[in-house]
Amino acid sequence: MSYNGQHWLPYLGFLLGCTQSADIPGNQQAVDEITKMLHEYHRAIEQGGLKAEFEYLDDTDEFFWVPPGYRSALDYDSVAAILNENDRAMSKISLHWDTLKVFSLRSDLAQFYGTITMMTEDTSGNSTTGHLVETGLVIKRSDGWKLLSGQSAFFSF
Repeated sequence: MSYNGQHWLPYLGFLLGCTQSADIPGNQQAVDEITKMLHEYHRAIEQGGLKAEFEYLDDTDEFFWVPPGYRSALDYDSVAAILNENDRAMSKISLHWDTLKVFSLRSDLAQFYGTITMMTEDTSGNSTTGHLVETGLVIKRSDGWKLLSGQSAFFSF
């Protein structure tokens, strides 16, 4: 796999995997909860469109994300504006985690990374299939695990 001619994806697991700590209380339970949440996140988008993402995003000042094609992080309001605008243009979205790894950092914070196959269809009937690599942090809030920060980027095989 390559991105801009660099073969880096196989090393991502090694670099991020070094942070896993087996002695964190509730580590496996947190990993299981987050894995479930990330799969539910994709199902929610498939069923409710891009606006369904709002339930999974941390809407605090701590939130930031680098969407595909962007070179710098965006705050919550900027991401919300992009989701609202693009939601109107999409009639169908299909997302599948090809790989997904979750590492508990604390009882309320975890890191994840994975690859995603994505298929979209716009309101004109044009469909696109692509692949994303996504990395990020999730944080446990009173209403559940939320995406706190991260980035998504397109890649090709």
